[in-house]
Amino acid sequence: MNKADLSIPQNNSKNFERLQVITTYISLHYHEKITLSDISKTVYITPQHLCRFFKNMTTMSIITYINHYRLRQACHLLETSNLSITTIALMCGFDNVSYFNRLFKGYFHCTPRHFRITSQNSKHL
Repeated sequence: MNKADLSIPQNNSKNFERLQVITTYISLHYHEKITLSDISKTVYITPQHLCRFFKNMTTMSIITYINHYRLRQACHLLETSNLSITTIALMCGFDNVSYFNRLFKGYFHCTPRHFRITSQNSKHL
């Protein structure tokens, strides 16, 4: 086995560690305004490299990942709380409720209100 063969797993390990730092940062800060610069500083790379790295590792853009994470958190709140949809959107890091509604409908094929009603009805069955 040559030296190049030994470096591949180590490189992959470092990449997965970097990815873990990024996803942890997102999970801890999803409710705040997150910038690419903020995330890139946590892993000591440029915002441009961050975008390329994340896309190569996950096949999705980091912005898409952040939005999906926020939407999953919103779903949980829609199912478990009586908070208004506006409040939930703001709590999950969306500063524009129209944008939240548009993303939600695009991802779940229903409005947040319909999702809440459907999830509440399924609990009563």
